[in-house]
Amino acid sequence: MVAPIILLGLATRFGAPERDVLEAWYDWLSGEERPDPARRLYEAILTGRELKPPAQGPRRFASVLEHGTLAEKQALLGHVGLNYHHDYFPLLCAALRSAQSPVRAQAAAVFVRLKEQFRRPLHDDRHRSLEARRFGDAPAMLACARSMLACAESGFLRHSEVREALAEAKALSLICASSDAVDAEPEMILCQIIAATGEDDGLLDRLLAAAPNAGLQMRQLLARCLVATGRHADLHRLLFAGEDHVARAQAFPALFVPEAAR
Repeated sequence: MVAPIILLGLATRFGAPERDVLEAWYDWLSGEERPDPARRLYEAILTGRELKPPAQGPRRFASVLEHGTLAEKQALLGHVGLNYHHDYFPLLCAALRSAQSPVRAQAAAVFVRLKEQFRRPLHDDRHRSLEARRFGDAPAMLACARSMLACAESGFLRHSEVREALAEAKALSLICASSDAVDAEPEMILCQIIAATGEDDGLLDRLLAAAPNAGLQMRQLLARCLVATGRHADLHRLLFAGEDHVARAQAFPALFVPEAAR
């Protein structure tokens, strides 16, 4: 009995007694053998004195779709359907090609639901844009153009519907760009349309003329337009004209990175 008390006294004398020292002493006093560390952790978790360690880190959605169980794949598709983001489109397309028929069936159901979810607002936007044009409501026209662009880029519309949506969004943005009541967002939408189609009818030159006074986001969009239209000399001038080449390069970090790698 004397030895444990001496050890405890020494630990107290030369610093705060460590938890393991105290617990070992308590175990000795109770006459029980010291429990296994795994069991001690388990009991600590049950009593709320420790947090349960995670079984594994977060898994990539593509990994779940390729190697997960059927329940995990179905849960993933449910998440995609309820919280859709355009980055999920390749994942949904991969699920449509799955070797498992239940996965293909659920992916098809999600695809149809999302397709209708994007086509309905496009139809509504067309009616709202007519009213906005009639009353010269620039903010409302801009909101319609922004929504039409999102629908066109969703991947759920037919090619003809995409072209029509982009044409209408472009027309609305051009009207808004000539208005003093809005900021530079119409020009940014026009840049996104050019980058999406790769087509330029002279509008890009007008947008580039304002590039020296444009903000960083606008210059990034202009750079993507130049990449999409193959105007490499103009791209070089946009990237490296100015006093600070390093700052310019840092402002456009992912221009030439493939979409799948971003």
